[in-house]
Amino acid sequence: MSDLSRFKLDNLFSVAGQTVLITGGGSGIGRTLTSAFVANGAKVIIVGRRLEVLEEAAKEIGGDIIR
Repeated sequence: MSDLSRFKLDNLFSVAGQTVLITGGGSGIGRTLTSAFVANGAKVIIVGRRLEVLEEAAKEIGGDIIR
């Protein structure tokens, strides 16, 4: 019988160690996605029009966020 562990959800959809780029990562849906990716171990790059909003989001969320 083959090893089925590679089909576990944690393995199929893991973002640990990955880099993700999110536009509009400082507010709304983008901010929610930023939080979710950080919580699951990704390095996140957030971009947007308002630097102060990006800075505040990165400070509040914490983790590995580049703005």
